[in-house]
Amino acid sequence: MNQHDMDGIADDREVQIALTQLDPTCRDPGFWGRLESAVLEAVRPELERRRLRAELTVAGTLSRWAQAVVPAAIAAAIGALLMWQPQPVARPAQSQPLTFEELLADGLEPDPTLDFTPTDAAPVLFAAESY
Repeated sequence: MNQHDMDGIADDREVQIALTQLDPTCRDPGFWGRLESAVLEAVRPELERRRLRAELTVAGTLSRWAQAVVPAAIAAAIGALLMWQPQPVARPAQSQPLTFEELLADGLEPDPTLDFTPTDAAPVLFAAESY
């Protein structure tokens, strides 16, 4: 390690020591547990009041959701219907479907130097046929 790396480690230790002094658990290990208990005890009456006031049921929850979701869904459906305009499909008169090779070669000029016509002198053997 060079001196610069050692300075970084020393700085980290100094920061750690300084922050440890701010941590309440260094002087009182049960601080966070007591703080949590005190906060929960302080809010208990309000939480109980809210729980008693609101009776949660599945039907009530679905009803509240429906009040917001159904109008939004209807508005979205109406908007989609207003924006939808069917496009006429132009169909060529009695055309034959294109093969895969024709689709690949569409727009390409054939190379006269290449001849891919099968001959009896060069049989083609596929790997699947050799098993």
